[in-house]
Amino acid sequence: WFLARPAVASCGVMAWVVALLAARGLGEFAALPAAAVVLGAATAASLVDAAGHRLPNVLVLRGWALAVIAVLVAMPWLGSGRVIAALGSSALAWAVFAALALASPRSMGWGDVKLVGLLTLVTGLFGPAVALAGVLLAFVLGGMAALALVLRRKAGAGTPLAFGPWLLAGACVVMA
Repeated sequence: WFLARPAVASCGVMAWVVALLAARGLGEFAALPAAAVVLGAATAASLVDAAGHRLPNVLVLRGWALAVIAVLVAMPWLGSGRVIAALGSSALAWAVFAALALASPRSMGWGDVKLVGLLTLVTGLFGPAVALAGVLLAFVLGGMAALALVLRRKAGAGTPLAFGPWLLAGACVVMA
């Protein structure tokens, strides 16, 4: 049901609403293209992740490249401080998640590594603390979902859980 047209359309509309809220929250609608690209790509990738435990490079990497361009183009309106914070947050989040993926390949996939870099690019526009809050919230939400599945006996300790939707949810909550 994740990839049915109504679900995809609903998620797309929600991504645009959050992008508008993020641009409004920044007080600068120059951030709207970057937020829309990031949230659109992340939403599509998260739907695929929820359905098949894969985060497609065609969505995540292209979204990341387009979002970097959109952020750089918006620099005159956003200010260099915000852009540097966003790029730094993205790079740092990618590096930390890459270290987690190398340390425990069964726990963290490379799709999640790339997706967190994409999402923290926009949450980093609000500042590094907001980007960190989005990532931490993703772990809390994902952990709560995993606990609920275990308590309902729908999953066990080794059951894989798609983390992309929780990364997206954490980013959307902190931006909204």
